[in-house]
Amino acid sequence: RADAAELLTAAQTLPQGAGRVVAHGDLHLRHLILTTLGRPAGVIDWGDLCLAEPSVDLVLAWGLLPPVARPAFGAAYGPIDEDAWLRSRVLSLFLGLVLALFARDTGDGPLEAASVASARRTLEGTVPGPA
Repeated sequence: RADAAELLTAAQTLPQGAGRVVAHGDLHLRHLILTTLGRPAGVIDWGDLCLAEPSVDLVLAWGLLPPVARPAFGAAYGPIDEDAWLRSRVLSLFLGLVLALFARDTGDGPLEAASVASARRTLEGTVPGPA
């Protein structure tokens, strides 16, 4: 399990991400549509569509997936270097916490619980490493 302070300290020395891809831009749990069985069925809110470093859209790998599923995700996605995993992990922690604050402020208990769980999952496990 990572400590948030350690995670942020490690991220301070990251070089700028290489490459640009078409990215959703803020792919987090509020933008994922699920079936009644809880399976992903679609993505909404493409208003932040952009050219970005690929790790921008890897947030759900941290906030949604348990640690044991991340290596399989990485294998299916394609090569993800350790720096990209770390960038996406920091963004996942940030989005989980910001969404939790938003949910608390607006009285959305289920979103708050899901966002806190997302932040906690982000801190679980280790960086899976290159696929």
